[in-house]
Amino acid sequence: MDRTTKFLQTLLRLTQDLRKINPLLLLGLGLIPLCLVLWRLEEHSIKLQAWTDQIDLLEERAISSKNLQTNRESLWERVQKSNPHYLTQVVEPLPLLAPELRRVQALARQYPANNALQERLSFLQGDKNRIHFVEQTQRAGSFFQETELKMQSSVQMNEEDLRKFLTAIEEDQNQDRPLLLVKEFELKRIKEKADEIVYDIQVELIKRSP
Repeated sequence: MDRTTKFLQTLLRLTQDLRKINPLLLLGLGLIPLCLVLWRLEEHSIKLQAWTDQIDLLEERAISSKNLQTNRESLWERVQKSNPHYLTQVVEPLPLLAPELRRVQALARQYPANNALQERLSFLQGDKNRIHFVEQTQRAGSFFQETELKMQSSVQMNEEDLRKFLTAIEEDQNQDRPLLLVKEFELKRIKEKADEIVYDIQVELIKRSP
């Protein structure tokens, strides 16, 4: 028997054997190469997504760094243009408890012998209830000089006084304001009337200047 005949007989036997195999098994065997191709494609897709995420992260960091640098430059420019006497010229002269002062002045004129009224009037008109910051420490930083300041004594404010004070300290739109950070803020309610609440306020600040 020649080699060609043997090959044909072997091929015939294989064909007969394949007919005996379950068609579902054949289908499963046929899907193996396709599954391998899909697995490789998924692996490449995961790697590509990881690279894309890494590029996005680097872009975000670059943008964040640029924005940070821009903000620092803008802040430094603003600080350089700020009023070095802002606290003494703007914050410390803020009037406090003006409605109560008017009431007490009127009552004190009617009852000049009332010691309690006279003491309260003296407190409201004098320096005891005036904002005054005193320097605590100074530090030289990379970009700014930091000065820690504290109220010489606590002061009494009503709600409107408190709003104006905090606006003067924290209002970003105020170009004259130096960079002021509230280090400590103590607030205690001391009395309340029908139309007014009075608080005792003590504040410590950090001022950054050129």
